Amino acid sequence: MPPETGLECLKLHVRNCSRAITPCNTTPSRGWPESASLLEALAAQSFTQLVETAHAACSQGDAGVGLRQLLEHALTLVLEDDGLALVLASPDFETMESLDLGEELTGLIDTMLQRARRAGAIRKTIKTDDIRRMLVGTAYALRAGSYNRARVRAYLDVWMDGLRIK
Repeated sequence: MPPETGLECLKLHVRNCSRAITPCNTTPSRGWPESASLLEALAAQSFTQLVETAHAACSQGDAGVGLRQLLEHALTLVLEDDGLALVLASPDFETMESLDLGEELTGLIDTMLQRARRAGAIRKTIKTDDIRRMLVGTAYALRAGSYNRARVRAYLDVWMDGLRIK
């Protein structure tokens, strides 16, 4: 049965890449013991860009504006890189690089959320892991049909409205 989603196609591609770099089909690859490790290596550039965006957003004077910029760029990256979407969908990372990037990103998002809470821009109940889950879920929802920049921004507006204090 053929894969039904882009993410399933990516998973299949990762398995095929892993087999291609393995000496034989019955021997596990020494460099990529798990397909998750290979996937993280393939998504490392986008993950690094996401961390760089988080640094830039933290330097924004208005916490609400910085948070929106971060979320918009993060959503765009996740939509452009199915591998990054799969990496962020996992609560755990396999490689040291991803662990380090994940830890740095978590700290930056936590800083953004603290600033936004102090400014009264978001609810106090929103946690850093909520942002990761909403990012992955929003990207998944957008992939369920055709989307363009206007649709991405509309979803982001709904997301930001949900974060705000009522």
